Amino acid sequence: MTGVRDESRIVAREPAFRWACLLLAVLTLFCLWNGARFAQDRADQAGMEIQRSLDKREADKLTLSKEAAGEVPVNPWGASEPTKADWNAARPPGPLAMLSFGREDIEPLSGTVSLWMTRADNLFRKYQFGSPLALAAGRFDAGFLVVLLLPLFILALGYNVVAEERESGRLKLAQVQASQVGNRMFARLLLRLVPVYAVVPLILVIGLVVGLPVGRVLLWGMAALLYIAAWTGIVALVAALPRRSELIALLSAGLWLLLAVLLPAIGAGIAQVVSPTPSSFEIINGARAAEVEANRRLMENLGNYVSDHPELMEGDPTADDWAAKLYVSQIVVEKDVAPIVEAHRASADRQERWVSALRFLSPTATLDQVLTEVAGTGHARQRAYEDQVVWFLRDWREKLSPMIFKRERLMSADIDGLRRFMFSEPPLQVGRVVCSLLYLLLAAPLLMILGYRAFLRESEV
Repeated sequence: MTGVRDESRIVAREPAFRWACLLLAVLTLFCLWNGARFAQDRADQAGMEIQRSLDKREADKLTLSKEAAGEVPVNPWGASEPTKADWNAARPPGPLAMLSFGREDIEPLSGTVSLWMTRADNLFRKYQFGSPLALAAGRFDAGFLVVLLLPLFILALGYNVVAEERESGRLKLAQVQASQVGNRMFARLLLRLVPVYAVVPLILVIGLVVGLPVGRVLLWGMAALLYIAAWTGIVALVAALPRRSELIALLSAGLWLLLAVLLPAIGAGIAQVVSPTPSSFEIINGARAAEVEANRRLMENLGNYVSDHPELMEGDPTADDWAAKLYVSQIVVEKDVAPIVEAHRASADRQERWVSALRFLSPTATLDQVLTEVAGTGHARQRAYEDQVVWFLRDWREKLSPMIFKRERLMSADIDGLRRFMFSEPPLQVGRVVCSLLYLLLAAPLLMILGYRAFLRESEV
């Protein structure tokens, strides 16, 4: 116990330790503030999308009421037109978007559903990078701090624990005068890393105070602590090498570059080579060609569609009905483009599976994926959202498209009866999260034990 107190005094007097405490505190608070700002911005955007839909419905109902009362002339292309009804199918940000942005800053959060926009391949056009506010918010969040910056702090604080003692001659003197020098050096290393370990509890406490889901927050924190422990073992292995501190510093920087940057990039590159995603231009060009062909065969497409749907025969398929023609044209285009869209989607899903499998190349890639998955800002949640919007679009078609062919008009009761999109939170990908946690749970103790043994070998006579 006396040895720990002595080592604590030594560590507390080191300028690097004091500066690390201050800098980590500032960075932690800043990344949490930035993450909260980003999550609130996304929530506000989703809320505004929904509010626009609600305001439009109220305005349409008021217009229909005035038309029915004779207060204003009836507008045949106004609120009563079925094609004018729409709904912004927006989703909220991920449950822990405040901690890990993930793909939130590049994925669309809303799709406008109406009979004007009946094609599933052209629903999502509102991307976050189009917002200047998003560009100002940046990518700096708690996940970035833990995944990339904390390992740098660990290496910077611990790389020379043994080397500085050896180079000053104090190590040999301690070996002669006292026993268990290795234990004391390892304790000094752990004491130097106290501010790094304190970052995660601080993030968890603030996350729980602001009301983030408890289960997800605890999983997020567990993964982060295991990751920090793994890097503690790595720095112990490096610090115990019988080399000068300059060489150990270069080796530490190289290890960070390899494990935190290069190996994750190599994994993503392999996934791209094995399962390349088709170019978006294929979808665009395919849609344009299908639109040209559909416009050329408007009447034929309209007749075929009504023939396939005998319940619509109350209307006249040969009439000059531009709304029916436009609707059928979009349905035909979507059908023609569907194979290209499905191929693109299947390739993206396959590439995501490869990225998931190759995450075990590096603890950094493993942690990044588990933090994103737990935060609900990754591929799986976005895919679930897109599927729900497509289902909502098809339900919208079934309700409103018959009115086009039967030349029916919307009433206030019809507007009230239109479904509203409600995003259903998909379940957490438990299998993927558990595999990542097991990987970190095995790597962290193993590296810590190896690092401790290396300290004992190098520090003892």
